[in-house]
Amino acid sequence: TWRDRPDKPYCAMCGSSAESCDFCGHPVGAGKPMKDGRHACPACRAQLVPEPARAKHLYEQVREAVAEHCGVVVRVAVDFRIVTPKEMAALVGQVFSPTHELDVRPLGLFVRRGESRTLYLESGLPKTTLITTAAREIGHAWQSQFCARPVVPLLAEGFSEWIAHRIAMKAKFRDEARRIEIRPDVYGEGFRVVMRLVRKVGIQEMLKVVRDGLERGVASM
Repeated sequence: TWRDRPDKPYCAMCGSSAESCDFCGHPVGAGKPMKDGRHACPACRAQLVPEPARAKHLYEQVREAVAEHCGVVVRVAVDFRIVTPKEMAALVGQVFSPTHELDVRPLGLFVRRGESRTLYLESGLPKTTLITTAAREIGHAWQSQFCARPVVPLLAEGFSEWIAHRIAMKAKFRDEARRIEIRPDVYGEGFRVVMRLVRKVGIQEMLKVVRDGLERGVASM
């Protein structure tokens, strides 16, 4: 079994497969790669969103959900763009090279250049991944209203992961939520810090703490 999906065990043959899903890291089975070389397991392949128009519609729905369920409203103009995996890699100074495993690479990206703000999403994402990724980047867009460039990764990333997790839970995307909960890196650590704060003081007070931290550039929460 996988830690993020303990209720869905795989047989020994699938579990030892050399090929893993590009989006969730689970075995892809006998599925063929996508045209751009990415691999998708049956669960992710069944919910791919190839149409840019549908991706944008989902993004707009996520913006509304983030405002309703997280109290996070982006009051500045943000351009929305769908880019290919190669274009996404280039945005962060990388070169996209298809592999047979889950890659540590951005599926979404928020970029601010002066007063210009753009939210990028990789094309052809599974619906659940698209929604949680969009929610995460909307969190960064909200933060950009209070500082040009967050200087505290734990605060900036943890807050955005909290938004992605809350939207995943509201949408009943338990696998996506569990993956956030068990992340061992700064994203997961930051998420757990924000969750402890929410349990202690509530969402509205947490938002004030985060905003204050961003405006002052504090070293911790």
